[in-house]
Amino acid sequence: MCELADRSSPRGITQSCEDPEPYFEDLMRVYARAYAGLEQYAYEDPEELRAYLAWLKYHGQGKIIIVRADGRIIGFAAVECRRHFARKGTVGEIHEIVVDPRYQQHGIGRQLFAQACRMLEQKGCDKLKLLVGATNERARGFYTRQGFRETGRLGKWIRMERVAPRSVPRPQLAAASGATARGGAYPGSVRVAR
Repeated sequence: MCELADRSSPRGITQSCEDPEPYFEDLMRVYARAYAGLEQYAYEDPEELRAYLAWLKYHGQGKIIIVRADGRIIGFAAVECRRHFARKGTVGEIHEIVVDPRYQQHGIGRQLFAQACRMLEQKGCDKLKLLVGATNERARGFYTRQGFRETGRLGKWIRMERVAPRSVPRPQLAAASGATARGGAYPGSVRVAR
């Protein structure tokens, strides 16, 4: 499931696609910091969060994207690509995009999000979906700018989706998602929470 095109940036930020289990403690710390102020959407009990990370691993075929700065985990993304049972096609679910607040506003979240979308598109997903907290206006605005539209509500969550632009040539797709050929810096980022 994990094939990364852009593994590093000039700022010493690296991305790798790997088994998250050895890093659960670090991922839990990053998750807790990223969800500060958004606790209504977070797993706060450590055992529930550990079980959720295991669920993300399972649905990501044993792997997630982990972002590091100078070897320290500062963020992660978890995605799933699956056949849709009721219609023809494959759906890509973006379950988490998490960046430590100390590393936000430097484009890391945007780069991580673009990489997650590219992975799903390369796997043949024709539609990308996600859930975002209804009161998380910052993340909702970010997703809207990335071409997602609101398609429904599930309690405290808003369902958003977009058609995967597989017909767009790769250089245009990268530009549309805010990525650069080098995976360089991006203006702004968001605390993206489920």
